[in-house]
Amino acid sequence: MKMAGKMDEEIDLGLAEELGVEYEPYKMSDDEVIEALRQINKEVPWEIPVSKELLPYLRPTILCEAHHPEIREEALRIVEGAETSIDAAMMIFYYMISRIKYAMEPPKTSPDALRTRKGNCFTKAGLQIALLRSVGIPGRYSFDKTLLKVIKIVVPREIFEKMPGKFTIHQSADAYHIERRKWIQCDTTFDEGLMPFPYNWNGKTDLLLLCPWWRLGHVGKSPYFPVNELLGRFKQRGFTKDFCAREIDPFTEHLRTLSIQELCKHYKRTLGRRDADSFAHILYFHFVGHFRDVHYNPLFRYDTNLEDLSDLQESGLRIFEPKYSVEKFEEWSVSGIPFEVE
Repeated sequence: MKMAGKMDEEIDLGLAEELGVEYEPYKMSDDEVIEALRQINKEVPWEIPVSKELLPYLRPTILCEAHHPEIREEALRIVEGAETSIDAAMMIFYYMISRIKYAMEPPKTSPDALRTRKGNCFTKAGLQIALLRSVGIPGRYSFDKTLLKVIKIVVPREIFEKMPGKFTIHQSADAYHIERRKWIQCDTTFDEGLMPFPYNWNGKTDLLLLCPWWRLGHVGKSPYFPVNELLGRFKQRGFTKDFCAREIDPFTEHLRTLSIQELCKHYKRTLGRRDADSFAHILYFHFVGHFRDVHYNPLFRYDTNLEDLSDLQESGLRIFEPKYSVEKFEEWSVSGIPFEVE
């Protein structure tokens, strides 16, 4: 199915209510969207590209309420001081991974995700895109077919083993680099508390949190969210809002209490050595690319003074080595402080 041609659809309110999804219908014409963007352009330094081709990626859509005052107010606060669209997109990226937790649960609106500070991959992508659009940066959904194994990290084993099918559609966000006229994928699915590895986006290359051999193909891009299709999948699995809060949330919260060493062991036990190494390897390349950019410093799970890198170098980590494995993170914290290794 080519997502790029899919139109925004009316949400099935009955199905949404059954799953515990709160939603308030709205409508905005193109003229209203353009006028709103003109007002936003008075508050941001980049020129908002109000063209026929990009307008669909700037307007509010189902579960991506870029017009909402709470979304706009928060977005302007996040990007304060940004000089370019990619500066702003990176600020939003780090906000999403540090402030918005991952949670296996049915879809929710962007304002609801902002208030509760959590959401699934599609909810986090929707909020990220809403924040981008609300400050005049085009944002779109990216859809990738992947093995269901991607969910295994954050769901109790007994629940995962009962989930039907072997595949799922992973959804993430693309941000439009206005100055370079280029789309860049920037996946914020997990939060820092669930990642034992440095979690960075360099603002230049695509970031997708999938092991290469899990990814079975790219489905497409779209300004819209296939809301009813996804609601149907959650109903099929019995994943209501109450069920997820009762049976899955405690497990995910427990993972956030683990040390980096313990979390690395969880990744290896759950995914296997090869897949755990792949996660470390993928994120390490973005860490290095970001590391070399003098304009930004990499952010870690714990506060770190990055002006003095001697701790990292003395620890034995070759920070520019183009290869990494999960064992490195078991032996050393990302701040360079050694763990007590059993």
